Amino acid sequence: IDVGDDVELDLNFSHWDIFKRDRVARYNRLDARLGWRPTKSLELSLVGKNLLKATHKEDLESTLEASTLQQQSYLVKATFRY
Repeated sequence: IDVGDDVELDLNFSHWDIFKRDRVARYNRLDARLGWRPTKSLELSLVGKNLLKATHKEDLESTLEASTLQQQSYLVKATFRY
């Protein structure tokens, strides 16, 4: 979403439901990015992942039958293009 001429907002929502063969509980996930471009060559971004819950199990690994624990994370990013 273009919030202004130089500001962008990106949202990604996903829902995982239970399937009979999976042992990972259902969960919702929200990731967000707010980007600001003060000049043509510089972009500053704030990114948040897994914003709805501090941790949740995800991606059951069939080989080891173990899931990975996903945690909330935040990132500040600067991109310079030349």
